[in-house]
Amino acid sequence: MSKLIEDIRFVVIDVETTGLSPKKDRICEISMVAVKNFEIVSEFSSLINPNVDIPAEAFNIHGIDNSMVERSPNFEDIADTIMDFISESVLVGHNIEFDFAFLSNEMRKIGYDIENFILIDTLTLSRKLYLIENYKLKTVADHLNINTDRYHRAQNDVEVTVKIFQNIIRTLKDEYKISTLDSLVNFLNY
Repeated sequence: MSKLIEDIRFVVIDVETTGLSPKKDRICEISMVAVKNFEIVSEFSSLINPNVDIPAEAFNIHGIDNSMVERSPNFEDIADTIMDFISESVLVGHNIEFDFAFLSNEMRKIGYDIENFILIDTLTLSRKLYLIENYKLKTVADHLNINTDRYHRAQNDVEVTVKIFQNIIRTLKDEYKISTLDSLVNFLNY
């Protein structure tokens, strides 16, 4: 916890799902970007066959349909890759609890326990740092002059979240003198 922020491997993660319930719905897309010392060091993205129909309500949000995932790997097929990617990292996301609940549930189904990861939520940090009309990913991105033309696809959302996270960490370091993981977690939870 006393490690310098620059020395930490953060993994920014986003999932798209078949619905809003981590218990009954499934992941149909995942994207992860590893960041260390403010730089992207590796990336992984994949559509995932959820083995259930993707409802119209979910399709209307992310645009992923059954035909797009029918030849994609099942979650079980890429679970080891995901586990290797996130191991020894701090997980970051915009409303990370949502993404982590789905990831944790999928991992639990195949025998992995990932409950001990430290989670950093850019949504919560944005609320602490910025006075804006709402804290949706697009609103925060616009506030920080981060441009993208598409939201609600995992890779696009992760790329935007990485830029937001980089901005937040630089602000916390420069203006709040936060330099360690411990001080970051304390700021997040205070």
